[in-house]
Formats: sequence, C-alpha cells, structure tokens
Amino acid sequence: MAGIAGIQKGNMNTLETMLASLRYRDSYETWTSPTQYTKIGCGKLETESRQQRQLSSHANGKFAILDGHLYNAPPHSLADTALLLSLYEEYGLQFAERLDGGFPCALPDSGEQVLSPDPLGLEPLYCGYQGWEFYFTSWTKALTEVAQEMKGFTPKVKAPDFETKEEAKKILVNLLTDQSGF
Repeated sequence: MAGIAGIQKGNMNTLETMLASLRYRDSYETWTSPTQYTKIGCGKLETESRQQRQLSSHANGKFAILDGHLYNAPPHSLADTALLLSLYEEYGLQFAERLDGGFPCALPDSGEQVLSPDPLGLEPLYCGYQGWEFYFTSWTKALTEVAQEMKGFTPKVKAPDFETKEEAKKILVNLLTDQSGF
C-alpha cells in the first residue's frame, strides 16, 4: 500500500519529514495547492511503481490522492483517483459512500481539506496538529515527530443491531442481496 501524508498551513520541510518516516516506500510524489496552503505527498511501494499504479489525479483544478484500492471501477476505465474526483464532482461529500474498497483519501478543494477513510475502516486515516498546522496521514508514524496530538478517523458505517440468530440471518441476507447499485 502507498502511504499518504499532508499538511495545511505548514512548510514543505514538515511534509518531507512525514514522508521520510515512510522510508520503505520506493518513490514519492508531492503536490502543493496553488495558494501554497495545502501540501500533500504519497509514497509508492516498488511493486506499485512497477505496475504504474496512479495514486493521484488532477482534473478541473482539483486533486485527489489515495492509499488503497477501489474494487467497483470497471477494468481499464478511470484510475482509482480519477474515479474519486469524478464521484466527488457528482456527489460532493457523499462520494465515499459510493466506493467499494479500502482507501483513505484526500481531496483538497477551495482551501478546504476533504479527508475520508473508507466507510468500513479497512484502511486507517489519522490526523494531528501542532500549533496552527494540521496534518493527516494513513500511517501514524508519519505524525509522531510533527504532531502535538493525534487521532484516528471513525468509519461511517453503523453495524445493524440484532438480538437473535434469525434477526442476524435476515440482516445478512438483506445486506448481501442489496441492489443499491453503488
């Protein structure tokens, strides 16, 4: 998996420190917003570099970065990050509900930082701060040298409650046969 990290209101040296903590990554890519307000980076594993996996995308003045995989994209269609941008454009902050996979991601938009773990929490996303600087990452070790406080994002899926085996079976059947079309 790639490692992602980002800062708001910070300097590039801080982002470099965070990315250096992901030292087993093979290559790095960074992006800075036109206002210099947001800086984001990701590190690829050697296998991801060989597969030429696209971990970031730019479109219509927007940027997306992803640490994970999406499973509901048709093969040979949009890259995972291009799909993120497309769904964000269409559904706004509800874009992540339409994705299947494990994927902490970041989409800086008009001075705002849109961050999302996958709805099930398969891949973690953490944030922290130091003074006025805000940090986020998919690996806690990227925050240990720079953040005063850290916390993880909570997945947005509620587990259905049941009291009997029969209720659990009915819920499971309903979930497995859901035709919502995500």
